[in-house]
Amino acid sequence: MGLIVRYVPSIAYKISQMNQANPEVVIPLKGISVGDGAMHPAIQFVGFSTLLYNLGLADESESEIILGFENKFSQFVQEEDYVSAFEGSDTRRRLV
Repeated sequence: MGLIVRYVPSIAYKISQMNQANPEVVIPLKGISVGDGAMHPAIQFVGFSTLLYNLGLADESESEIILGFENKFSQFVQEEDYVSAFEGSDTRRRLV
């Protein structure tokens, strides 16, 4: 997934630039979509507990539950137990 997230937007941008520079040779492009878009889950998938609490979308108790998922996720990633990290992250997404 990492390569897709890095290169697809760049390729789309290049196509757009080339389409504008030479309108006689145009590659039809309306947009792109990159599924989950996670490039570095160990960094990107933490901090939601604080964010949701600060936005008023989670109370203190809910924030603590989400923080527990974040801590477990980080632990699993550090241990290179990516299956457990995915399963825990997927459970958290369904709860939030």
